[in-house]
Amino acid sequence: MSGANSHYDGINPETDFTDELKVFTVPTLVMHGDGDQIVPIADSANAKVPNPDLLAFTRVQSARAA
Repeated sequence: MSGANSHYDGINPETDFTDELKVFTVPTLVMHGDGDQIVPIADSANAKVPNPDLLAFTRVQSARAA
């Protein structure tokens, strides 16, 4: 799935992927803009992914894949 619907599903509070995050077994890089107004950066810092690396972008509202 791509486009606006998948982006909405990713931020929809009714969509909770927490259980799926706990089973990651590969190195994971969490990227987050420190100016994100939808998801606080503290939520990324406390990600449920085992041993994540956090890359915070300063003065960025949201980090998007190109």
